[in-house]
Amino acid sequence: MKNGVEIVTVEDNQPTKINASEAIYEQTNGKIFLTGNAEITQGSNYIKGDHLTAELYPSKKLKTAHAVDNAFLRQVTAERTTEVSSNQLNAVFNDKQQLQSADATGASSAVLIPAQSNDYSKVTLSAPNSIRMSFYDNGLLQQMLTDGRTTIFLNAPNSRADSANKKLIADSVKTSFHANGRDLAKAEAVGNAELIIEPLRVSAENYRTTINAPRFDCDFFDTGNNARNCSAAVKAKVVRVPTVPTNERGTQTLVADRLNAAFSQTTQDVEQLEAVGNTKFSELDRNGIADKINFTAVDGIVRLRGGEPTIWDSRARAKAGEIDWDTRGDKSFLRGKVSTTYYSQNQTGGATPFGDTKSPVFVTADEASFDHRAETAVYKGNARAWQENNYVRADRLDLNQKEGKLYGEGAVQSVLYDAKQNVGGKSTGVPVFASAQKIFYSKDSRQLRYEGDVDIRQGTDRITAGIASVFLKPNNELAQTVAENNVVVTQPNRRATGDWAQYTADTEMVVLRGSPARIEDGENGSSQSAQLSVNMRTRNVVSESKTTQTNTGRIRSVYKIKKPE
Repeated sequence: MKNGVEIVTVEDNQPTKINASEAIYEQTNGKIFLTGNAEITQGSNYIKGDHLTAELYPSKKLKTAHAVDNAFLRQVTAERTTEVSSNQLNAVFNDKQQLQSADATGASSAVLIPAQSNDYSKVTLSAPNSIRMSFYDNGLLQQMLTDGRTTIFLNAPNSRADSANKKLIADSVKTSFHANGRDLAKAEAVGNAELIIEPLRVSAENYRTTINAPRFDCDFFDTGNNARNCSAAVKAKVVRVPTVPTNERGTQTLVADRLNAAFSQTTQDVEQLEAVGNTKFSELDRNGIADKINFTAVDGIVRLRGGEPTIWDSRARAKAGEIDWDTRGDKSFLRGKVSTTYYSQNQTGGATPFGDTKSPVFVTADEASFDHRAETAVYKGNARAWQENNYVRADRLDLNQKEGKLYGEGAVQSVLYDAKQNVGGKSTGVPVFASAQKIFYSKDSRQLRYEGDVDIRQGTDRITAGIASVFLKPNNELAQTVAENNVVVTQPNRRATGDWAQYTADTEMVVLRGSPARIEDGENGSSQSAQLSVNMRTRNVVSESKTTQTNTGRIRSVYKIKKPE
């Protein structure tokens, strides 16, 4: 038959229509050979090609179809339309006119078009070698298997501002459907697998995410052809690039031995990343490692757990039992045996009152929080900062790197500077121990301020007071100490009291004022006046009854007479 052939067979009120330019119909053995724009329509199934060979059941229903050149297959159901294109296509039908298999050979593509586009993702699949499709007995799609570098597109089902499309690429992909033949259930991507999540819209909160691994196994939500999670059992890498780059937002990278990516059913964008084994997360200058990392996109928090969680940047490195890194707020929260190493005193912004600008500074505590943008750090619970033999400890320590300031409160103890003492004609450095309820330090003024139950000791000398301000030289040696409120200065066998005192390190002199100031010497007696000037080394005392601060007063001295031996 030639010149616009049309063959129609009817069985159970279900017609089979055959069209071609030319046809050979072997009615006895049920075979049809079609050439030129060949088409077969059977119910909701449609197949065509430049050349088409078909085999019919005795009931005249289509049994098999083999299409060559421009081959195309379409299946229409109430929920979706399935289309397959290829160079060659073989289709097998059961006696109920339902598809059982469809094998596309050569460069092939398949498209699953949802009838309700607002609820379902459109699926587009392409492969260079083949696509093999199998169907349930009722003709609903069961499985698709590809050969060659395969690409699957999952288009977002709606146009929400936070929606995202997906693209899955691998050397071969096997997709399985739920029993309803409508909804994707699983996808296995094997060989150099790559998963790309592309937000529909550009915004400060949206990232373009690429995940690479040797293999992905993906599960889908029960309806909608929307991926629920994809897991990689071997070395995986995630790269998240902000769609709106800024100085504070950089490319985020996550690597791990094993990875699971969970997606939002609503937006289809990444909702959570769970990484296990040799994990590392990086953004801009900052990095974090742990045995496990959990990242949630809704708040941008990276949770480091297991092993020895560690974060670091160009300034410092910190370890703790648990670390939460807030990538959006640019903050970090550490809990459990926190240990921080600032690579040098300069890297603290001069916030710690230590003398060597190039040596590292160490800080430990029970917990800590960092505001990287504001350049501040808060350490709580047994907080201790030290450099070599110098240290400060407190229940809480606050560092302000940008302003070069330190604040501490609660059971403060410190050894931060040396006092020079002249012993036997030689100048010797003596470490100064101090305790208080609070401590303040500013690098600009080189001043330490202690408040509450202040107790300062250098060698055998001791000063107690309510408040003390210590002024340091550039080399962290003591220049001057000013004490206020119930001041008590003690040396072996000598005690001085007053309201205010000033100790000058170069002269080793204490100026004591009070109402009155008083000194008691176990050997020489006692003296009191408005102001006493005490030489800590020679033990000489100069009394003054009138000062700028006190205009009136009387000097009273009691001398002890030593009996001749």
